[in-house]
Amino acid sequence: ENYNNGKVRQPDGSVAPASQWLYAIPQRVLQALQASGVTQREKAWMFGHSAGGQFVHRLLATQPEAPFERIAVGNPGWYTLPTLDRPFPEGLGGLGLSQLDVQRWLTTPMTVLAGDQDIDTTDPSLPNEPAARAQGPTRFARAHHFVDFAQAQARTWGVVCAWNLITVPGVGHDGQAMGQAAARAWLTRP
Repeated sequence: ENYNNGKVRQPDGSVAPASQWLYAIPQRVLQALQASGVTQREKAWMFGHSAGGQFVHRLLATQPEAPFERIAVGNPGWYTLPTLDRPFPEGLGGLGLSQLDVQRWLTTPMTVLAGDQDIDTTDPSLPNEPAARAQGPTRFARAHHFVDFAQAQARTWGVVCAWNLITVPGVGHDGQAMGQAAARAWLTRP
């Protein structure tokens, strides 16, 4: 849970300082790689599958200076919705973020990959809490709910949602196949 939810909350339930959230670590890693000469790239590409997909989309939602030019998430168990009206991790409420922060997230390009065979409702790793079930019975359904919700929220605020949903045919809960789909999406995108 600390990984998926970024250690945003302290043991007493209060919100930890944002600099201590796990979501802040990838930026520091990239900065260390740049400082040591391992890379000269200013921005990186980031992909997460399953729990990693939960981590990556929540990182993008909460980090205003995320140094990533291409981001893809594949088959998360459930999603943080782009709204302040629901508490984290169901939404972004209670973290000290503003509507402008949520709009920034909505307008940041992100690819959501959904394997059309990731439909096992009995998978023991499929989150089963009420907020997750409200997004749909399967990871595939939840991906569609997430992007539909985001597009509706963006329209409400008069911004353009920069997320795209790609259905990956014939793929279930398979991180390697979804990683290959992310690479294809990134490398064929203009």
